Amino acid sequence: MKVVSKLILLTIHFPRLRLLWSPSPYVSSEMLELLKLGKDQPDAAHAIKISSQETGEELSDIYAAAPQDFLSHLPGISFRNVRPMMKNVTSLADLLTKSKEELNQILENSNTSKKLWEALHQSVKISDKDKQLSTKSTFSKNLTKKTK
Repeated sequence: MKVVSKLILLTIHFPRLRLLWSPSPYVSSEMLELLKLGKDQPDAAHAIKISSQETGEELSDIYAAAPQDFLSHLPGISFRNVRPMMKNVTSLADLLTKSKEELNQILENSNTSKKLWEALHQSVKISDKDKQLSTKSTFSKNLTKKTK
C-alpha cells in the first residue's frame, strides 16, 4: 500500500488527526517553531495533572460507539468534554431534560453549554412543500400496506 493511501485511511479513521507535511527535516523544524510561536513551554506538572485525571480506559471500552459518535457531533461537544458528558447523561432523553445551568456544570464552559442547549431546543419549521412530500412518501405507503 502506498504512503498516500495509508495517510488517507488514517485521516478517515481519525478525523481529529492533523498532518504536517514538509519537503525536509529543516523545513519541518521551521514550521513547528512557527506553530509554537507565542505559546508557553510545556509544563510537566500540568501534563501530569491532566494525565492523572484520565482513567486510562478508552471511551470505546466503556460506552457504545453509536451514541458516542452522535454526541461528539453535537454543537459544543468536543473530544475534551465528551467524556464528562457521557458520565453525567444516561440517554438522549436525559440530555434533553438538562437545563442550561446543569449543562454548564457538566461542560464547565458557558459558551459550549449554551451552544448545545440552543441546538437541542431549537424549533424546526417544516414547509408546506415538505409536509406534502412526507405524506406522499412511497415508503410510508408501503409501510401501511405491509402492516395491514
